[in-house]
Amino acid sequence: GEIPQKNQISLLEDTFGSDLIKAIMTKRSLGQKIADIAVDILNIPRSLITSFDMSAPLRQGIIFTVTKPKQSIPAFGTMFKQAFSKKAFDGWIESVKISPEYKLIKQSNLYVSDPNKISGGISAREEAFMSNLAEKIPIIGEIVKASGRAYTGYLNKLRVDVFNSLSKNLIKSGMDPKDNAIVFKDLADFVNNATGRGNLGKLNRAGAIMNNIFFSPRLIASRFNMLNPVWYAQKSPAVRKEAIKSMAQFIAFGSTVLTIAKAGGADVELDPRSTDFLKIRIGNTRWDIWGGFQQWIRVFSQIISGQRKTAKGDIIDL
Repeated sequence: GEIPQKNQISLLEDTFGSDLIKAIMTKRSLGQKIADIAVDILNIPRSLITSFDMSAPLRQGIIFTVTKPKQSIPAFGTMFKQAFSKKAFDGWIESVKISPEYKLIKQSNLYVSDPNKISGGISAREEAFMSNLAEKIPIIGEIVKASGRAYTGYLNKLRVDVFNSLSKNLIKSGMDPKDNAIVFKDLADFVNNATGRGNLGKLNRAGAIMNNIFFSPRLIASRFNMLNPVWYAQKSPAVRKEAIKSMAQFIAFGSTVLTIAKAGGADVELDPRSTDFLKIRIGNTRWDIWGGFQQWIRVFSQIISGQRKTAKGDIIDL
């Protein structure tokens, strides 16, 4: 006589299809239905703001975009193809589900976004597009849908390909997924965090609501994790090594870009107390190439020093 938990509903949908889940969801209380509609409405502005572009490669996906070209280049093709074809988007998701690697993907908790799955709700979507109602706005809704498919398609393809590649390397080294399940879960957690899907812990259920307050709470969490030595220490040695290597390559790539920009005449702020720290600045235009990492370094530097630097160069005590 009670509605099953979300993970149970997800399993039921996998087994019996969407019609059963639609029937189950009609049994929600009036309060639950109103709450779900309210969250959806609140996420409309965010979905509109993040539409009309293809920003996933240099936002959530930036680490692997620049450090895993063998996986990121095909993901670009998938992104453009799925942006203009819902059939291609749906077909790719179904092809993953019937692939030999899917069982390990599921067991390891690698995140693969499936907006078509009713049981996931809007919280199972990528943070940039957590609104069903935004997609129903005349004319604009079609652009929101296309942008959502492009964003989701790129990150899904990137996550799956990187995970499959790294997991095959682990298996070749002698690690059996059955005997080393924790290692493959650590690998999936690394891939999730590197693509902006951080774990919110006890706040996971409130992810959709937090999305209205913090814009991208999972992205914020993922960037904090990958700057946190404790997070690396908790990972299995093989995964820790890969995570550190990827992060080092990403920092080296970013540093090279800044060096070239500065040599070309742009301003690059090196004071970590400044809002413009490690940004490329030409006149009043600024480029942040760090995909969400710069803000964490800046705020920690300001807290430790007790000071911040204004855009004019003035030092102000906090």
